[in-house]
Amino acid sequence: MKYISTFVTSIAACASVYAADIRVDANISEDTVWTSENTYILDAQVYVIDGASLTIEPGTVVKGAALTSGASALIITRGSKIYALGTPTDPIIFTAEADPLDGSYGINQTNLWGGVIILGDAPLNSESRGTEGDFTANPQVPFTDNIEGLDNSTSNTFTEFGGLNSEDSSGIFRYVSIRHGGSLLSTNNEINGLTMAGVGSGTIIEFVEVFANKDDSFEWFGGTVDARFLVAAFGNDDAFDYDQGWTGRGQFWFSIGTQITGEEQDHAGEHDGTVDFTQTGLSRGMGTIFNATYIGPGSSSGTGEGAFEINDDAGVRYYNSIFTQWGGPAVDVVDPDGRFGLTELEDNVTRIDFRNNIWFDNGDGSVSDLATAADVVTFLTEAVKSNTIEDPMLRGVSRTDDGGLDPRPAAASPAFSNVLQEVPNDGWYIDAEFQGAFGSNNWMLGWTKLATDGYLAESSPVVATAPVAISTVTRVPEGAGQFSNFGIDIAGDLPRMFIIRGLAKKLIDSGFLEADVIAKPQITVRNFQTKEDIAVETQWLDREDPIEALSSYVGLATLNSDPGATPNPRPTLDDEAAVLLISLNPGTYVIKFEDEDELGGAGQIEMYLTDL
Repeated sequence: MKYISTFVTSIAACASVYAADIRVDANISEDTVWTSENTYILDAQVYVIDGASLTIEPGTVVKGAALTSGASALIITRGSKIYALGTPTDPIIFTAEADPLDGSYGINQTNLWGGVIILGDAPLNSESRGTEGDFTANPQVPFTDNIEGLDNSTSNTFTEFGGLNSEDSSGIFRYVSIRHGGSLLSTNNEINGLTMAGVGSGTIIEFVEVFANKDDSFEWFGGTVDARFLVAAFGNDDAFDYDQGWTGRGQFWFSIGTQITGEEQDHAGEHDGTVDFTQTGLSRGMGTIFNATYIGPGSSSGTGEGAFEINDDAGVRYYNSIFTQWGGPAVDVVDPDGRFGLTELEDNVTRIDFRNNIWFDNGDGSVSDLATAADVVTFLTEAVKSNTIEDPMLRGVSRTDDGGLDPRPAAASPAFSNVLQEVPNDGWYIDAEFQGAFGSNNWMLGWTKLATDGYLAESSPVVATAPVAISTVTRVPEGAGQFSNFGIDIAGDLPRMFIIRGLAKKLIDSGFLEADVIAKPQITVRNFQTKEDIAVETQWLDREDPIEALSSYVGLATLNSDPGATPNPRPTLDDEAAVLLISLNPGTYVIKFEDEDELGGAGQIEMYLTDL
């Protein structure tokens, strides 16, 4: 088996050149690509509808106009997809139209446009954000809802979310910075930086920054989507808010609060479950987050707000994290009916569980609204929980663009030596040997506004630069279990995105006979350590535009959608090429290439790194 390996180095961020401003005020109803040579200006609430996909190339800037009525926003409706494909050096930027992108817009510029909203078909536990239907009577009838912040009149049929498909995919949202949004339309009717409503686990959400948002930075309304490497910087409400039964996984979440009078951050985490405790089989939500660092607006800020507010018996689990500089109670469990969810349920899962975390410099270290002092001990300070109150020794906390923000723990920090909660070995979580969102490396470098505008002590990203590509023609023997394979070692501590492509009949262009090539290419990615297959692909599927966009970016010869085009015609049938666009954790993988029908033959297998 042949091996390739990646390594990391520092390179400078690339600047983009814009050729035209393109104003968008109509819904998108067919597959569309936005390219980096243009700036796209949202002149309305723009919906991607009718199962269409919107692909956004690395380095593209999208701006939201200031409207006289309502707020500009981009909405991906249920059944449609977004492929926002930024990279560590060419992120996608969503910001206000007035933003000159020269660093002059800072933490004071909020409420200038709406935000990005993704609607999916995954399950919810309620409708109308708290009004339950009869789940027990017919559990196959899904709850649905209409998202806040938009025109939800009967004439607008595009705002509904929720369904029964927990594995629903709304696409890929990666290396994206969302800035200066969160328009307040009316009381309790705002647009978050990134809203994920009923979004399923088939969606990839990683490396996303929300900067200076008026409302919540990130909000989940139900769904099952996982999310990691998130940055909530200087928002005026909650950093991470979930409701309506979100049951996803989270890792490497960072927030830092403002100290602007009247605009201080609310909570880092506001987490809600369900108001109906009588229905069996109703998910109250069970978010599970490893490696968070939540820095509040300051322990003496006078806001009285704490790191967490937990409502309606929500499932909230935080492990191996750091919470510091909050003015109020560390955790506020709002429990008017005396049900605070600290005891184990029928499934022997503790609903609210904080373990192996560092708490430090919080103005009020209490846990409020619990019945007795014994509850507080059980909840937070019981020895088995391994929570500690001690200085995490962060390298630098600053809320201005003076280069003083460095949320990594110093080398002598207890974050590197404390006992840790074991990270699940499930193929998604990354095994991190430290508490908090950062170890020795800062994954915010390069692509965030915090980095490019001088808030961080450093700015250059750490990215993989080699190998850029591997391509080989191979021959697969005929018969069951026959395949060609190669291995890849992904070094470092960040997930990397790859295009993996298997071609067959295209080899006819190189002199192969049709009878000699694989009829139905199949690609399998297997984790070498666990021996588990983590992805299997036999077709091109619906990802032609994102594959083409990234193929051009990394220098991979594209397969033109016109079968008669020259050069590089795309295969005429889906089963003539198999293509994966996949994010892989650090580790060792085996890439298997075979014929789906076990007939064997010649084929070409290619693997390209996109995180440049």
